[in-house]
Amino acid sequence: MSLAHFPPMVRFFMPTPEDRLLTKPRYKPCVNCLVVESGLKQSFEIFKDAVEHGIPGLWLTNQDPKKVEEKFGLHRTAILSLTTELFPGEATLPPNGLDRATDVVANYLSRTSRAMVILEGISKIIEANGLDKTLEFIKKLAALCSKNESGLVVAANKDELAKQQLDAIAEGLKDWRVFGA
Repeated sequence: MSLAHFPPMVRFFMPTPEDRLLTKPRYKPCVNCLVVESGLKQSFEIFKDAVEHGIPGLWLTNQDPKKVEEKFGLHRTAILSLTTELFPGEATLPPNGLDRATDVVANYLSRTSRAMVILEGISKIIEANGLDKTLEFIKKLAALCSKNESGLVVAANKDELAKQQLDAIAEGLKDWRVFGA
């Protein structure tokens, strides 16, 4: 199926899944989970499984949104970059703008009956805000997602985070489904 590319800003106002596959999803959609891994392989699998089975997605990253779109083939997924870099035509916020990022997620979720949100690049968020504020941010996102029958995938890259940080994140999210810990 050929999918139309949606302009980056339109994706925030018209949540649309990447596809509507009729096969059974591999992962239970719309649950909160922590994925501890090198890279994004399993995190992306969980996210992709949802957005290809009829659930709109929102990707929070510290990377160039165009590169995320190209690398992962996300032509309809809203991508918000939490970085100090500016990417023309793309949605960006500074990594210490967590309240505004929370507002963007809340606004997105208000436009759909359910969604899947992925947060990756958390080492940069921790660097800008500290571990406690980052955990508070993640918990706020999780509460928003739960309230809106949506799911949150937190990708914790064990190559970028210290063991102490990983342990604190896992402890702070102990009631979540955890992969790869």
